[in-house]
Amino acid sequence: MRLVSIFIILIGSFDISAQQSWNVGLEFHWDDTTLISNFRDARYSDIWGFSIDNRKYVVMGSTYGAHFFDITTPAQTAYIGAVPGAFQGYDVNHRDYKEYRGYIYACAQQGAATLQIIDANYLPDSVHLVYDSDTLFGQAHNVFVDTSNARLYACGPNSDALKVFSLQDPEKPILLKTYNDISYVHDIYANGDTVYLNCGNDGFYIVDMADTSNFQTLGSLTLYPDQGYNHNGWLTNNGGTYVFTDENYGRKVKICDVSDFGNISILSTLTSGVSDSSVAHNAFIMDNILYLSYYNDGFQMFNISDPVNPVKIGYYDTFLPNQKDDFRGAWGCYPFFGNGIVAISDRNSGLYILNVSAALTSVDNNLQSQVNANVYPNPTVGEITITGQIPLRIQLYNASGIEVMNFENKNKLDITHLANGIYFLRTTAGTSTFMFKIVKQSVY
Repeated sequence: MRLVSIFIILIGSFDISAQQSWNVGLEFHWDDTTLISNFRDARYSDIWGFSIDNRKYVVMGSTYGAHFFDITTPAQTAYIGAVPGAFQGYDVNHRDYKEYRGYIYACAQQGAATLQIIDANYLPDSVHLVYDSDTLFGQAHNVFVDTSNARLYACGPNSDALKVFSLQDPEKPILLKTYNDISYVHDIYANGDTVYLNCGNDGFYIVDMADTSNFQTLGSLTLYPDQGYNHNGWLTNNGGTYVFTDENYGRKVKICDVSDFGNISILSTLTSGVSDSSVAHNAFIMDNILYLSYYNDGFQMFNISDPVNPVKIGYYDTFLPNQKDDFRGAWGCYPFFGNGIVAISDRNSGLYILNVSAALTSVDNNLQSQVNANVYPNPTVGEITITGQIPLRIQLYNASGIEVMNFENKNKLDITHLANGIYFLRTTAGTSTFMFKIVKQSVY
């Protein structure tokens, strides 16, 4: 027998919306309650991840500054230390981070903020602040790094819409252009020279920024259904689909066809399904999986392989109090480690390191019914039958996550000899994996 980490899809009449998590497990949590809370009772802001010498790290903002963690072994995440921000305390509401060649670029949007550049190449031993000045810009809402062109984009710096810098020398950014063709840029995604702009009340723009002397607008979406404050977005690997959030109560997340810049269209929308007043914050995409930090509703996860029909595959509620109307909860999300680990920053309760492996291998219940996958009888006193395609493999785990049975090429399982209680059945058929909660009892 072997001990495994198991995350379950519960079927039947069980209401997953009332649970803290579904298909996502907690590896580690960190919260420093000694940090100053701001006017929203929040201590934390954005988060980003990076790797150096095969070790994995995250940096998370707070009212104090930038906090660094080694998450190479997620369940044993180690706090490394913090770099104080130029501006600190009660009035700090937002910090943002991106990484390039081992350097962290940090900005803040309140007070006497500065651009900070932190050299993280000495990790896991230490980090070093190598630049701290408002010469290039002071306040900024967000920064983005285009690694292909070695460019740093600063969104909403001071009174400008966007500033573009060269990072040929990572410690000494050089201003290439200040862009004010649009009144404000809240966030961006750069795909090489093509830059996707989330512009708040002005909507969504796509701009060719190859020639810094002459940026060219390629397309825009300035009026669309369920429109709000166009906040953030991310592009699929094939470049054909862009997902963006509108940061307003009850606004849906939009999935857009951007294959034709002159004819951008919304293919579908989605929500967390928790409340009519829920607010989505930051969206990220990797391998057709959409990862969302969703404020009060925590972390949400969708399969968007078919962008017309997005499928929810997992969540973890980092914000357990009842819904509030003040943008509390999950702020940032970093899913790009590629090992089923996602880092979340919750404004009120800190860092969460989550394992989403089960969500990545699961199928939605609707798809499950389409292939007629099911188990019966359940509860059972002994034999279980799996309907649908004959499974290539059956694995049965007890409530502690210990594998107790393992078979191949059969659709019946006899558990008469096992103790009464709850078990979890994983079946694999073709490319599909299903999981079921099984109740073993003496009599019906």
